[in-house]
Amino acid sequence: MGEGPALSPSPPSNPNTRIKKSKELLLQYPYIQIKEIALLAGFEDANYFCSVFKKLEQISPNQFRKIHHN
Repeated sequence: MGEGPALSPSPPSNPNTRIKKSKELLLQYPYIQIKEIALLAGFEDANYFCSVFKKLEQISPNQFRKIHHN
C-alpha cells in the first residue's frame, strides 16, 4: 500500500487552510480513507470535515477526489 503522509505536529487552525490541505491530501493519497484525511488536515470529526468541505467546495470530499483524480 505504500507509506502515507507523516502527521504534522500542529495542523492549521483556519478552516480554509485545513480544507486546502485536505484537497492536496485527497489527490496525493487516493487510497487513504476520508476520516484519515480529515485527521491529517486537522479535523477531529470526519462528519464535520465533510460538512465544512461541502459548504466551501459545493461538493463532497469523495466527489472532489473522483472528479480530480487521474
